[in-house]
Amino acid sequence: MRTVKRESVKLNKAKFEAIEKIARAFASDKQAHLDFYQDGLNFSGAKSFRQRRDELKSTGHHVSTPLPVHASDLAVKEAFDAEVKYWAAIAAEIRPRIGSRRWADEQKHYAFWLLYEERRFSSLILGRAPINDKIALPLTERKQVQSYLRRRARRMMGARPSVKAARSVVLDSALYRVGRTLAGQFISIASFEKGRRVMVPLKGEGDIKGNIRIVLIPESRQVEVHVGFEVETPIKLSEKVISSDVGLTEVFVDDEGNHYGKELGETLKKASRRLSAKGKRRNKLHASAKRYDAQGKKAKARNIRRRNLGHKKSKELKRRTKITITNQINRAINQMLKERDPQIVVTEKLDIRGKAKSKEISRRVSYWHRSTLKERLEVKASAAGCR
Repeated sequence: MRTVKRESVKLNKAKFEAIEKIARAFASDKQAHLDFYQDGLNFSGAKSFRQRRDELKSTGHHVSTPLPVHASDLAVKEAFDAEVKYWAAIAAEIRPRIGSRRWADEQKHYAFWLLYEERRFSSLILGRAPINDKIALPLTERKQVQSYLRRRARRMMGARPSVKAARSVVLDSALYRVGRTLAGQFISIASFEKGRRVMVPLKGEGDIKGNIRIVLIPESRQVEVHVGFEVETPIKLSEKVISSDVGLTEVFVDDEGNHYGKELGETLKKASRRLSAKGKRRNKLHASAKRYDAQGKKAKARNIRRRNLGHKKSKELKRRTKITITNQINRAINQMLKERDPQIVVTEKLDIRGKAKSKEISRRVSYWHRSTLKERLEVKASAAGCR
């Protein structure tokens, strides 16, 4: 599955606020369903999100929410999927440890069976351990497996999923319509008022179908439309293995000395120097505001903080820089895969940590977005039929 992001033009205040209202209602609904699934063994006992959805329809829940019925159903699915991912992530951390345990084969079989299904695994951690009659184990050995999995899971468990910000809403094909005007493509979204839709003009052209996600960008008063597509993986006949080194002056250098994404160095240098200069100016303004506070000039200090020390512009600048860097990373990976046509791409471990030799390097690394590089490399390699 590949997600394509489509950006809207800058929206007027009324349109953006109308979409914000939908996102807030969706977030509130999703959090209510998360609270339900996190209460006792409700998630463990759920067959699927449809069970909760059907129960809510019979109790008249849809009357109490301003969301359209389809959107409310999707909020249930989102909450259920969030819980599935939470338990799957913990199980994925534990699974590689099972092979090294000094257990009998049947014990390992039982452990893998418990980790295989998310609701089964959550039932083990939060309540009674499920038992598989086909796996014959003495009680002591079974309890040994259960105790180990519980102990490991509880060390890894962080906060349960929750809605931290009302920044997105999921829509199905009944809740939006795609059209064109002379100005270009647009998407119209169902609002709280029956028969009225919010028209969102989009940049560029492309297919929009199936379930989509609308993501709000408050800094620029825009939205992104995230559309999922199934990608056919080509059959790779090449047996070539290449290695690549990640850098701060270019995206990659491969084992033949070819450089990819040379423009990254200049982008990082400009962003770093801009951040440094901005930091120095802000430090002077902070000092001025502090001095005026000490002198009793409270109004002057307050005006400096309100008019000169905000974060709105810097957030927007960082967002644009991130988009530029992501585009450069995409182009570099595409070029490397096209020119070298590998079966396997070997990179260093993309988890740079620790103190850098200078503040300049630290700033560049902070803009470099390691997770973006790792994610884009995995996606592009998979789409190209290599690993």
